Amino acid sequence: MHKKLVYRFLQVIFLLLVTFSGLMAQGLKREISGEIIDSVTHQPLQAASVTILNASDSTVIAGIYTDNNGKFHLSFSSSDSAILSISYLGYQPGFSLLRFKNGNNIHMKKILLPPLKNTLQEVTVVAEKKPMYEFKKDTMVFNVPEDFMTGGTAMDVLQYTPELTFDGNNNILVKGQGNVGVYVDSRPIALTGMDVQTYLQNTPSFMIEKIEILKTPPDPEDAAEALAEGITDRYYLNIITRKIRYKGYSASLTGGTNSRNELLGRARFNLNLEPFQLNYFNNLRNSTDSNYLHRISYFGNGDSSLLNQKNYNTALNFNQYLNASYEFKFSDKERLRLNAKGGWNQSKSNSTGISIINNPKDIPDQNLEQYSERHSNGYNINSNADYLKDYDKEGKELHATMQVSQGVNQNRAMSVGQYLIRSDTLNQLNEGLGSQLNFRSNVQFKNTFGNEKFYMLNGSMNFSQRHNLNDVSRSDTSTHSSEMYENSALSTNYFSTSSNYSVLGLIGKKDQKLGWSGVLSLAYYLQNGRDHYQLSSFNNGAIISHNAIGMNYSPGKDQEINLSFNPGLESYTQKTSANDSVPELTYRYTNFIPGAHIKYSAGDHEITLSYNRNINRPNWDQINPYINNLDPLNIREGNPELRPSFTNAYNLRYEYNHKAVYAAVSLGKNISKDVISSYTTVDSNGVSNTTFVNLNSRINENAGLNAGFHYFKDIPSLKGNLNLNVDGGMELYHLQSDDIHVSKDFQNVTGFSSNAKMWTSLRAGILSLNIYGRYEGPRYFSQGKRPSRFSSGLRARADFMQRKLNVSLGIANLFGASVKDNFYKTANYIQYSDNRKDVRYFSVYITYNFRKYKKSGKDESGS
Repeated sequence: MHKKLVYRFLQVIFLLLVTFSGLMAQGLKREISGEIIDSVTHQPLQAASVTILNASDSTVIAGIYTDNNGKFHLSFSSSDSAILSISYLGYQPGFSLLRFKNGNNIHMKKILLPPLKNTLQEVTVVAEKKPMYEFKKDTMVFNVPEDFMTGGTAMDVLQYTPELTFDGNNNILVKGQGNVGVYVDSRPIALTGMDVQTYLQNTPSFMIEKIEILKTPPDPEDAAEALAEGITDRYYLNIITRKIRYKGYSASLTGGTNSRNELLGRARFNLNLEPFQLNYFNNLRNSTDSNYLHRISYFGNGDSSLLNQKNYNTALNFNQYLNASYEFKFSDKERLRLNAKGGWNQSKSNSTGISIINNPKDIPDQNLEQYSERHSNGYNINSNADYLKDYDKEGKELHATMQVSQGVNQNRAMSVGQYLIRSDTLNQLNEGLGSQLNFRSNVQFKNTFGNEKFYMLNGSMNFSQRHNLNDVSRSDTSTHSSEMYENSALSTNYFSTSSNYSVLGLIGKKDQKLGWSGVLSLAYYLQNGRDHYQLSSFNNGAIISHNAIGMNYSPGKDQEINLSFNPGLESYTQKTSANDSVPELTYRYTNFIPGAHIKYSAGDHEITLSYNRNINRPNWDQINPYINNLDPLNIREGNPELRPSFTNAYNLRYEYNHKAVYAAVSLGKNISKDVISSYTTVDSNGVSNTTFVNLNSRINENAGLNAGFHYFKDIPSLKGNLNLNVDGGMELYHLQSDDIHVSKDFQNVTGFSSNAKMWTSLRAGILSLNIYGRYEGPRYFSQGKRPSRFSSGLRARADFMQRKLNVSLGIANLFGASVKDNFYKTANYIQYSDNRKDVRYFSVYITYNFRKYKKSGKDESGS
């Protein structure tokens, strides 16, 4: 009885508050009505809370409760837009942006509200207006508009993603931290058949729906491994591709050009027939660019030579991807999702280079004109199955996944080098075939027992196979003949396989006041390869045991302390051979890989202290001694004598996250041994050779600050809004390494670096204006540094025919841009280069959208 009186009293207070707020609101008289029902049972929800919020600051304008039939009718005053908020105990809250365009009344018919137990469904009323950026304690979400960076790539999107920057080798950093895991649609990016850089450069920006920066891997298998290893200080980047969330189809065609004589054509098609979905997009691009390289090489007698090289490149690329999925829903608690992806690519590029080498008096000068033409085509097919079953028992779940992927790529490159002074011509033909096959599976079972106790069992198996064939034919310059002969010393026919098997068991107690967990895991790793031309081979094997003991304690409201200790052990054997005529090199170790972490969080604040011992094993590409001379002036080869590297990492970090504002302060120290690093030498003919070496030791000490905020304001008078994101950071660092492969000037470096980026959008009716810019400070590596980089731009867009037709005009690098590439300084040479593709240029893009979909019982078409 007392509970009912209290409940009624709270209802009266709530209605008085929202009524008072409604009287204070300014604007036209509006009315909204609808019916709220359970999305599973389709029964009306009585006494559900319906609230109208101001779109600019989320203050309460009006509110009401639904009647016995789940219906509501509410009158209020507001401007052209407002936010509808719906909540009910035990159900997922819903939010929708209301826009009053053709009148003052909105009738929403049935609004589906999902129970909290099923968080996969959404409120399916009008389109929900999501903020562009969402900053949370363990997650940052960038909801990418479809017109963001029109004509750009996924790389352009990442360059304006908050908290994210790039180091000197273009590796991704999050809040200044490296070793970032990259995923596409919650699966490792390797399953796409492309590496990170290739995927980012070949995926158009409009296909990116969302960028997530997470502290837990989105893939269940990787999440289980991170749990066993006790990884708490690593970030994960999840790229979500665009799909439609309603029944029907959506498509777009884009064409454009710019003042650099580049042409662009793109198409996208999304189909949702529930439970079948189909997504397709392609990318056609004809591009040009140029770069300049300057190098001074020193000889032992004090003489030097000067290389000036100019390269002009044109490329035509066409990529297309198809993704189809079907979901079998056996019940509300059991489903099977099947997905198949296919990708095809074709490319053609031409490169013309002029190299002039001025040598000392006793060595003839060299004047080389080089022309090369490359063709490549290939495909990648990826299929996966995802099975999930929730049992009636709370916390009991079975989740199984399986992925199979296969990729094949063919390439042909013809290179002609004319030595003008000597009247020699070097012809070289590279014909290659690359293929890979991957299989990946994971089974995870969760259950509860006793008082809030639970356990989890996880098993996984991975297998992959790779083949790399590259036949090289060359002409003999001494005979001045253009006839080419097979050169087996420069060719490769390489096969490699790898497999990984692991099991994991976890037991614990879920209790916010005092909880605990224990993890045991065991993994076996095997990798081997052999080159049939070079007769080289390697075999790697490892047995790894990761274990964890953890607890959480809550001393008060919104406070939590997490402790974990991660004892681990790894036994590793590596056998490599450069060819059959040299002895096999064997490297063995058995090493402890411990870790410890403590984290304290209170509200929006979090502080973490962690220690990890990490091991980085060389991969097949780094070990294989095969010589890659696709570019005769820039040769790459592996090193069969590489050893694994070991790093002791200490980190202290503070983070603050509140709504659209975040800040992070960090202190770190990494003490590394046998660091795997690239190393480049230059011979007297101006040919550079890049391989991999182990650095004896390296110490990296750093202190960093990163901060950012997002601001959004609705502007009814302009029928638009203002969207602003500002993000930046600074780092004080000290790098120390006394290895002979590290240039003397960079063996002990103390410096300061910073980064900043800004993206703002002003929308008024059919017009929008974007202004953007970014800056990244210098980054050092073993033989030099990457100079600071900056870029900027302005883009204006107009929408016509109810936003079906979009016209975008842009000026890239309006306020200038950096053109400096990496700078090398060693005892034998100094090298710097310019990349002219980032100079100021103008662009125009036209997009036409087709759509027909069914939403809230109403057909909308725009075909």
